[in-house]
Amino acid sequence: MDFLFESLYFTEDSDVVKMGFSTKIGGFDPEWGFNLGFNTLENIEHVKINREKYKEILGKDLEYAFAVQKHSNKVIYVDKGGEYEADGFVTDKRKLVLNILSADCFPVLAHDTQNKVIGCFHAGWRGIKDGIIENGISLMLNYGAKLKRILVYINPGIKWYDYEVQDDMLKYFSSEVFYHKDNKLYLDLEKEIVIRLKKLGVVNIMSNFMSTYREKNLYSYRRDKEKSGRFTSFIYLV
Repeated sequence: MDFLFESLYFTEDSDVVKMGFSTKIGGFDPEWGFNLGFNTLENIEHVKINREKYKEILGKDLEYAFAVQKHSNKVIYVDKGGEYEADGFVTDKRKLVLNILSADCFPVLAHDTQNKVIGCFHAGWRGIKDGIIENGISLMLNYGAKLKRILVYINPGIKWYDYEVQDDMLKYFSSEVFYHKDNKLYLDLEKEIVIRLKKLGVVNIMSNFMSTYREKNLYSYRRDKEKSGRFTSFIYLV
């Protein structure tokens, strides 16, 4: 069943912070949909058109920071729009939209609305095992956020029941995030993210219920392989 019917879906829309994610709906090329990823096989000029449309929908008066993602643990502070080689952003600047692109990895959005600090992190298995969650929260604290005031929202990614892995993954994570079913091994990355956040002292955590693999109006690399685009997860201070 498809739950998404618009190009953008807001998970929070207040007078302090706005955040959410894009979908496949819309886009220049109907075959690709509203793909925002330059690292895909779609004609890059079509993706540029989609990005301009995205900015028109969200707001032309805003600045936009996009990440050139490498599945790393690199989180950086930004204070203006542009393209940056990183897998996560933190800022305290208003009207600067932080963007993380994904197609199964978990986008992690975080904010402390009292101290006006926000972050977003691209959490795939490599980044998670190398500490991107810890690096992101640490950088938020460096810019004035407080642990007890940070709210984290985990945007759609691939749920454990769609994420079969091989035994070599067992060396990277504890047994509590693995499941065995029908002689197959499954990894719960979302649970691993929550465990790490709680160890850091973050207590306000929410997750989206959708799995990218099953939601046809979201991109999933595992489902669509090289024909998969990327959707963005965004957050900004109003």
